[in-house]
Amino acid sequence: MPEFGQVHLSKKSRAGSKLGSAVFVLALLGAGGGGYFFYTDEPALVRHVAEQDDFAVPAAWVLWHRGAPAEAVEPLRTGLEGGSVALKKACAAALATRKDPENTIWLGAAASEDSDAGVRAAALDALGDNGDPNVDRYLVPAFDDPSLEVLQAACRAVGKLGLMRFVPRLIGLLSHPKGDVQRAAKEALESFTPEGQSFGFDPMEWKKWYEEQYD
Repeated sequence: MPEFGQVHLSKKSRAGSKLGSAVFVLALLGAGGGGYFFYTDEPALVRHVAEQDDFAVPAAWVLWHRGAPAEAVEPLRTGLEGGSVALKKACAAALATRKDPENTIWLGAAASEDSDAGVRAAALDALGDNGDPNVDRYLVPAFDDPSLEVLQAACRAVGKLGLMRFVPRLIGLLSHPKGDVQRAAKEALESFTPEGQSFGFDPMEWKKWYEEQYD
């Protein structure tokens, strides 16, 4: 099990949940002077998030891209707790850049309690990025969530954090009726093996491999 801050990286590229925001940030950087000043004016970025104004969502995504400063923590927590769906997702991602175990409870609450499945999934992804492995109380219910998006995010979080104790749950999801969930489980399982080693979607082979880890 990795120590806090040592995030277990998947061999696959991270899921596309943040692709749109990454494209936005790249567009902003190429937008000329206005985009440059928006990106670099850290106090203004924090203020936009704190005021939850029309620029709050792009400001939070820029803070995710730059890495959130200490001054942004409280506004990001507030946005995660009571902002719009779009702001909650951006705040979750930005908070995770702090890699602070004190943010785990905020991300965990969103992951387990928010009414929007997309927010729950974003918070689970952020828990994986945050690096704190003490997340069982949030991950366990996530594997019973009816949302396929949340299930996939739970798989990614397990892979990022290197939580071997959740491998049996991943193996079980290899038989899920939805292919996207199966693929998320397989990719998370592959994050525990040496590069290039995989047992595909065969739950019996993965179970055998898992049992061998404790011989």
